[in-house]
Amino acid sequence: MTLQIRLTELATAIGKDVKTLRQQDGVLATLKTTAKASLVAAINELFDLLQVGGGAGIADDKVGTDTTYSSQRIVDLLAQLKADILGGADPAFDTLKKLQAALENEQDAVSALLKAVGQRLSIGEDQGLTSTQKQIGRDNLDVFSRGEIGDIDVDLAAVFLAAQA
Repeated sequence: MTLQIRLTELATAIGKDVKTLRQQDGVLATLKTTAKASLVAAINELFDLLQVGGGAGIADDKVGTDTTYSSQRIVDLLAQLKADILGGADPAFDTLKKLQAALENEQDAVSALLKAVGQRLSIGEDQGLTSTQKQIGRDNLDVFSRGEIGDIDVDLAAVFLAAQA
């Protein structure tokens, strides 16, 4: 099966899913908001109500719950986010500045790595590879030749739109 056929099947499947999702949006006129023209407008209306104080918001005088966010809860959530991002990184590597310093101290290793990378297959210049070398490269990369892929100029937008009809 060529890439063209697979992509055509994918575009058809996506088109059918989009059609189903559009049908599942429901009737906007039944929204309990004054904005009924679009879901985005209705969500923005709710957001504006929350910002004005019509609902949950920041309440420094309250303990944080699922509907109120005290300044302490925000601080706690940010601390948790930082811990999640660092993922237990050693303190020697827990900031970009420390990572930069570590890389600067390992210039020999970085140079050796760059030399090794420079000896690999180039995508920026013609290396004059033989047919055999090209085939070995494709096999090593587990990629297909142009002939095996199929027509890369297939109009996937047209396939997508046809699937929605």
